[in-house]
Amino acid sequence: MRGDISRREFLASTTAAAGTMALRPLSALGQNPSTQPQAPLKPMMKLGCCAYSYRKYLTSGEMKLEDFIDEAARLGLDGIQLTTYYYESTQPSYLHRLKFRAYKLGLDIPDIATRTNFCQKDLEVRIRQAEEMKQWIDAAVELGANGIRVFGGNIPKGATPDEAVDWTVDGLLRALEYAEKRGVILALENHGGVTETADLVLKIRSKINSPNFALLLDTANFRTNTYEEIKKVAPYAVTTHVKTEVFAPDGGKRPVDTERIIRTLAEVGYRGYLHIEYEAEEEPRVAIPRFVAELRATVAKVLGS
Repeated sequence: MRGDISRREFLASTTAAAGTMALRPLSALGQNPSTQPQAPLKPMMKLGCCAYSYRKYLTSGEMKLEDFIDEAARLGLDGIQLTTYYYESTQPSYLHRLKFRAYKLGLDIPDIATRTNFCQKDLEVRIRQAEEMKQWIDAAVELGANGIRVFGGNIPKGATPDEAVDWTVDGLLRALEYAEKRGVILALENHGGVTETADLVLKIRSKINSPNFALLLDTANFRTNTYEEIKKVAPYAVTTHVKTEVFAPDGGKRPVDTERIIRTLAEVGYRGYLHIEYEAEEEPRVAIPRFVAELRATVAKVLGS
């Protein structure tokens, strides 16, 4: 798949290809495949949660990642995103223990999340950042995860947006060399800095032609024109962070319009995870179960299931 096609274009191409690859009844043999219409893939959304949502307990020692996995199972989620900040080790034995625990509880580990800063003027720093990514790429493989959430980074003082984009692209390409060898996707999140706007995110994307590069849509990280910015990035997102709040025009926070976001994703044929990334003030153990129920009901309403 080319790095420059959208989800909608990809779904259209797979639909066309299905006519030639799918097994057809005997009555259809010998007929032109184009006369055998195939139904387009419907949007599909699974519910997940980022370990970061429970950082209050994970950083205090009240919870370990094993406890987070158990909590996700109790919430009836489909999968989890294991944030690397809370790993006790990167040894295979530890990572396998997490993987097996999730598997036995019926949870997927579609991706993990780490902190990166590829927007560096100094080439040596970018090289070092790409080298440091190798441990997390290896960790993803051991966990059976397909992808890793990465950040672009902050724009250095005095740098132009174009310079920042080029430095970020260079750093990502260096990290992707190893990611491609290991079969792991690097999913760039809109997280301020060089990814502050949808246009900057899409500019970075346009310069990277790799099947192992993708975008992670964070619904709360665009500070202005939130829903319009989300609409620009949605066609290219392979996974999503959903939060309970978004930025208001005055710079404050307001409750997220969950249905509007789900409809935006459905319109572009999104098939992937909605990972809850909780950052509000209310107690996470109270707010997260309520938000799970809200998301589940909204997805059912929009997708009709």
